[in-house]
Amino acid sequence: MGENIALAIPTYGEQMWIRTHRSIMDVERDPPPGRKVYDFMADSSGLTWTFNTLWARCLNERDEKDLKWMVMLHADMASPDPEWLTKLVGMAEKHNLFALGAAASLKCPGNLTNAAVRDRAGVLHRIGWDKLQAGPEVVLGTDFPSDTKLLINTGMLAIRVDQPLSEMLCFGVENAIFKGEDGTWRADFFAEDWRMSQWLSDAGAPYGVTGQILTLHHGSHDYGAGGG
Repeated sequence: MGENIALAIPTYGEQMWIRTHRSIMDVERDPPPGRKVYDFMADSSGLTWTFNTLWARCLNERDEKDLKWMVMLHADMASPDPEWLTKLVGMAEKHNLFALGAAASLKCPGNLTNAAVRDRAGVLHRIGWDKLQAGPEVVLGTDFPSDTKLLINTGMLAIRVDQPLSEMLCFGVENAIFKGEDGTWRADFFAEDWRMSQWLSDAGAPYGVTGQILTLHHGSHDYGAGGG
């Protein structure tokens, strides 16, 4: 069984935040002990096409490169911790997870993260930094009732590429137009990361989110823990 890692970076217009580049360089300078890290990149305006291109490459090259994990890092995500990848994969393996996301702030001031819970009525509830950082090292999908889904993000994500279930994953979004009770037409959208989370839950794959890795999310300025 392989132990190596594909560091997958989706970009659009070949643009990348300078801090993202630094986080990649940190991994190249000091990779996890006993493992090789391969940089995979794909560029397109079609976000899910880019994700699936990277995922397909991992599946095609996992035997040749002895890949166990794909770690996705979005071009607007970074960590000031040079050991971020080692810690992310280490936590995922410690908890025997198929997928683990590192929480990041929304691109706005405040305490909320890009992780959420979807209740039985379909209502989304964002998870705050206070809950993630005061709680266990990893919040698991199984910490919630079966009719409630933990929704994690793909911005900094470790996911197994060497399992039978790996061959069933496909990133996608859900779009809809519907007429509300007041007669007004509305658009609805379910993003690829939350759709992936729901698929993981429905498939019975162990997954979770951690607030224990320092992250930065690039927007109008750099949002760290607590939105600051």
